[in-house]
Amino acid sequence: MPDDLGDKWFPIADGLRHDHRMIQQALEAGDATAAEEQMERHIRGFYGNGWAQDLA
Repeated sequence: MPDDLGDKWFPIADGLRHDHRMIQQALEAGDATAAEEQMERHIRGFYGNGWAQDLA
């Protein structure tokens, strides 16, 4: 998949890693509400930025 996106993959991967860290931090803190909000933001952001279309 990253090979198909070329240089566009790097900012996508950076953003995904950041999102995952935020979700993990909320879970480790036991903050289910924040984890849920971060997860929703992560999914909506991924699709909202059109990245999913690049992966199709």
